Amino acid sequence: MKAILIDPKARTIEPIDVADTLEAIYAALGCKWIEEMRLDARNVLYVDEEGLQAERCDFFTIGTSGPLCNRALVAGFNRAGDSVDTTLDLETVRRAVRFLAPAEALEHAQRYDSATAIRAANAREEGAGFIHVVQATPLIRAAIERGATADVPAKPH
Repeated sequence: MKAILIDPKARTIEPIDVADTLEAIYAALGCKWIEEMRLDARNVLYVDEEGLQAERCDFFTIGTSGPLCNRALVAGFNRAGDSVDTTLDLETVRRAVRFLAPAEALEHAQRYDSATAIRAANAREEGAGFIHVVQATPLIRAAIERGATADVPAKPH
């Protein structure tokens, strides 16, 4: 399938052909577990589920996301939930991605976590029931403290 690989370590965003198998996605991302983040009605972002526990963390955001760590893959999906060619063009993804230095990732996570907590509280008040909110700030702080981040300034892609 036609996908787009985001590599914050190399600070690159490039098209990639990858088979529609978990093993191929794991290999492209260099991980054992993936988490899916829906980007729109036809595209997802696959990220390393254990990225913030990795030996090294390189950060980026896409759109309005919180900080994400290490490689990610933009792919499309169909009604059956199968991965297919992405419908997003390379330039759209490049405009949406911002690479972050560790201090920027921490600052962004703190703002994002606060906004997420407020949205979750409002949803609970409106009767949404249990809302699970993962706070990224402690995980990013732990990665920085254990020296898993490269202390490089952020630069545009």
